[in-house]
Formats: sequence, C-alpha cells, structure tokens
Amino acid sequence: MTTLASTSAAPAPAAPAVRQVPIVLRTSLATLQIPQQPYLVPLSWRRTQLSTLVNRLLSPGDAASAASIPFDFIIDGELLRGSIDAWLAAHGRTEEETLDIEYVRSTLPPRFASSRECDDWLSDIDARSDGLFLTAAYDSTLRLFGATGTEPLLTQRVAAPGGLTSARFIGSDAEQQVLATGMDGTIHLLSLSSTSAGPEQMYSATHVASGAAHGGSVRAPLCSLSVRGSQALAAGWDGCVSLWLPTSLAARSDADESRSKKKRRAERGVAAPEGARLEPLATLWHAPPNAGVPSANARVGGVVWGAEGKAYSAGWNGSVREWDVDSQSASSSKTSDKVLLCLDHMAGSAPVLLTGHVDRSIGIWDMRLNAAAITLPLASAHSAPVSAVRAHPSSAHLFASASHDGSVKLWDARSPKAALFALSRPPAASGEAAGKGAEKEKVLALDWTSDGQAIASGGEDKRLTLHRGEGIGRE
Repeated sequence: MTTLASTSAAPAPAAPAVRQVPIVLRTSLATLQIPQQPYLVPLSWRRTQLSTLVNRLLSPGDAASAASIPFDFIIDGELLRGSIDAWLAAHGRTEEETLDIEYVRSTLPPRFASSRECDDWLSDIDARSDGLFLTAAYDSTLRLFGATGTEPLLTQRVAAPGGLTSARFIGSDAEQQVLATGMDGTIHLLSLSSTSAGPEQMYSATHVASGAAHGGSVRAPLCSLSVRGSQALAAGWDGCVSLWLPTSLAARSDADESRSKKKRRAERGVAAPEGARLEPLATLWHAPPNAGVPSANARVGGVVWGAEGKAYSAGWNGSVREWDVDSQSASSSKTSDKVLLCLDHMAGSAPVLLTGHVDRSIGIWDMRLNAAAITLPLASAHSAPVSAVRAHPSSAHLFASASHDGSVKLWDARSPKAALFALSRPPAASGEAAGKGAEKEKVLALDWTSDGQAIASGGEDKRLTLHRGEGIGRE
C-alpha cells in the first residue's frame, strides 16, 4: 500500500516535451539582418514570439536594450496569422521539416486623422496629387481640399444633371486639370488655377471642354474613370468603355449653347461648356448591345489602365476583359458568377486585378493564368456590397476596400482569410447622418495618397475622411 509519505517521496512525473520545429529566418531588409542559421522554436509560437526572437537577435547580449520593431512572417508566400503548429496542420507539413520564414516590417493600423464636411454624398475621391484631395459629389459639385484645414480650396459646380459620378486629376501637375463624369453620360475637362488667399492657397476652375461617349438624347451614365498621363478611360452603364485624350483638345467648336445660357449658368456658379467639345478616340464594348439595346447586366462596374498598352474592365455580367488599347480589341477575358461593382490594378507590372462584388466578396484575378475564373476569392469580405477597392500605390500585396456596410478595411493578399484592419470611422456630427450612425452609412469612394501612407474615404456621410499610418507597404 502506498502511503502519503512514500507518495510524496516518489519522483514527479516528467513534464511533456515541448514540440519544436527548426526554422531559418531571412529578410530582404539590409539593416535588419540576423545570423543565417537554423533556430529550434516551439510549435506553439506565433508572430509575437517570433518577432521578439528577431529583435533579440538584432541586439545580442543585452535583452533589456533589444529593439521592439514589430515584424510579420511569411511562409510559402502566406502571412502567418496563427501558430506555427496550425500552419503546418493546414498545409500538410510536419515538424521534421525546416521552415524557411521571411520576416518583414508589420503593417500598423492607420489612425483617424481628420474629416471634412461636404454638402452631398461623395461618389469619388482622387488623393494621388500631393497635398490635394479632389472629390466628386451627387450635387454635381467638385471640391478640392488641402492637406490641412477643413474648408475646401475650391467648390465648383459642373453642368451634369443628376450628379457627378467620378473625378480625376489628369495631365502633369503643372497643367492642373481635372476630368469629371456625370450621371447624364457627359464628361467634362476643367482647368485649375491657384491664387493666394491669406495663408492658404485657393483655386478656381475654368471649363475647357465637354462631351459624351454617345450621341442621342438618351445617354447612359458614365460611372468610372481611370487616368494614365493625358489619356483617360471611362466606363458606362450601357456596357461601353470609351477612350479619351482630353488634354490634346482635338475638339470642335460648340455653337449649340447661346451666350445667354452661358451667362445664366455662370451666374449660378455652374461650369458650362465654353466652345469646345470632347470626342472619344475609341469605343470598346465590354458588353455589346443587342439590336442597339443594352442588356440588363451590361453595366461596366470599373475600368483601369494596366501596363504595356493594356487596359481592363469589369462588368455586372461577371466578366473581366483585357484590352489592347492600340488595336482597340479584347485580348483575353475571364468570367465569374459575380456582379462586379468595382475594379483596380494591383501595384507593379503584373496583370493582377481586384474586384468588389454585390454579394459582399472580393476577387483577386491573375490575368496571366489560364484559369477562366477568379484566382483568389475572398468570401464575405464585408457584410454588404463592396463598393470600392483600391490597391496600395507601391506594395504588390496591400489593398483597401469599402462597402455599403459603412466600413473601410485594409488587406494583405498573402493573408486573404481576414482583413488586417477595419478602420474606425468617426461618428456623424449632426443632422440626418447623426441619427443613422456613421458605421451604417454607405462608403462609396476610396483612394490612397501617392505615398501610400493615408487612405481617404467618403460616401453617404457627406464627408471626406482621412486615416493616416506610418510605414505602410514598407517591407
């Protein structure tokens, strides 16, 4: 019989051995290199423990003075989001294998920086001009905001009944020109000029030319713009993609509008046509009409320039088309069962595209692959239709998305199962928006600043909201 004393004197059972796996850590960051040798680490380790290890190896001999740089870790092209053990199980790998792990600087969440009030829903934002934010709104007004201050540097109405759908800076910075499209199917070119007004630089706009992708009394709205240098692509609800060279102004005189009409428009502050008409250089049909009548799902959700004379369009019919702009012909096409609402091109020359869908999902398309469908679907990316996707201007992996659910999310394509962050939007200040709640208001417009360190967004809340980060996309 075993007594209490003898039991207490018996040797304690051995603790279970900690399961470990050999790893090799490497990086392309020249100033953050560590010794290239295998390290044996517990299978339970996650990003935080691996990050601590790298920081200690960067400051050997003094743990107290070790750096605290946050790192992310990539295994076989995929971000590590859980434990090493979970990653091995998910990929059918064993702990006997030596894992090659790359470490990069972590992407930290951008923080709310500021918001600027507008008078109507925002339909589009262009934040790629340094220090300037251009917005288009459904009150047919262009507004230009600076990097500081809350009041617009320019408020300019445009002769586009039904509202503006898109706006982009076009041409060189020295030219300061803006291209805008409207719900009435028109496209407008305006020239900006700057004036000093106290400590701030203000702007005025002059209408240069306008036009339409089609003639006739009934025109489909133009809903999306993509600009490359002095060329522009516009997408229409009727399945048409039109190519424009507005800054060359190969336009003819517009004698249709009388001087009295121009005067009345000018008195109302509306930028009206003043003698020049824009004509498209080419018309490409993403979804050709049937006997002249657009099909029910003909609408082009987005259009974007690619590399080497290529362009891309995505439509409500579920297809993505690649265009050879020089020959004005489709060079390839992929299809899906999704309604594609928006489109963008990932950074870099590789033809990798982003699409946002009405069923709340996001798609990543690699146009180089033979597969005819979405390369990487991100199911349930939001809880409502995805209204905008924007690729980071320099990182080939990062992108942002916006939705009718009121959220803006930041993603890394190497970790597609969940967003990196959901950006917090400030509560509405007053009025109708305050009663509804900012988190439920549709976000319709989204863009990155040219340095990739800030995200501008807006929509139903009638505000231009800015989130700023540090080191975003820097690996």
